[in-house]
Amino acid sequence: MATTGTRRPLPEECLSRVELAELQSRRLGTLVELAWERSPLYRRKWAAAGVKDPRAIRTLADLTQLPFTTRAELTAAQAAVPPAGDWTTVSMDEFVAVHQTAGNSGAPLLWYDTAASWRWVQDSWEHVFRSAGAVSPGTSALFAFEFAPVLWFWAGFELAQRRGILTLPGGAMSPLQRVELIFELGVDVLITTPEHALTLAQVATQHGYHPARSPLRSVIYTGGPDHGRAIEAAWGAEPFAVTWLTEAGVTGYECPSHPGGVHLLESHVICEVIDPVTGAAAAEGELVVTPL
Repeated sequence: MATTGTRRPLPEECLSRVELAELQSRRLGTLVELAWERSPLYRRKWAAAGVKDPRAIRTLADLTQLPFTTRAELTAAQAAVPPAGDWTTVSMDEFVAVHQTAGNSGAPLLWYDTAASWRWVQDSWEHVFRSAGAVSPGTSALFAFEFAPVLWFWAGFELAQRRGILTLPGGAMSPLQRVELIFELGVDVLITTPEHALTLAQVATQHGYHPARSPLRSVIYTGGPDHGRAIEAAWGAEPFAVTWLTEAGVTGYECPSHPGGVHLLESHVICEVIDPVTGAAAAEGELVVTPL
């Protein structure tokens, strides 16, 4: 299996469980106080749930006092109070970027960022590049996707430029043009969806290229690691899966120590495994299935 370089996880990802809980609790307290002070929607929801003082939400155990907020609620709030909704914490003139969800289950959710929050989202990609061993000046990366307002790709693209990676935008290109770029420029890293990575390998073969002997050393792709073996077999490059949400940026990546498993980015987000019906925390090892 090929590798792209030295894996160097950030110090936050090497904390003990006690240290991590302290970090999460500190950041949680700051976030809750900010939302209570500036976001009408969250203050209204939390007050209705019985929260009287945001300073009472200080630990992970205190999270049970807060009701769930769904993407559908946020989308409805934007429709009622356009364009951003009444859940943002800054005025419209402070935003510098707007992206949106795919809208597969209804109207797309618009996601606004300030300069500081957009930098925070980009920095979640730092964990990806370091853990994949793919971040170093001089490395080249092809972002093989259409430049639609999808937060995941844009954040990675901009951080790659900040980190000295030679970034190749693959928008508005045919699959064959992307394949030609990989072989002609000696691209090191392919960043795309798992389905498109396999499509590109098929196109390469159809046009006389040998994807397994390509210059690619790593394929970073969205979603869980289920496609990893197929991508590695097709390209002869190391697959590296990344999970993400428009509302949070990168939430996890394929664990370098346990390939096939996802390392949750717990310094960045607080992750819970819950019963989707009752909202109760699932027991360790319990399989949770969302009913259709």
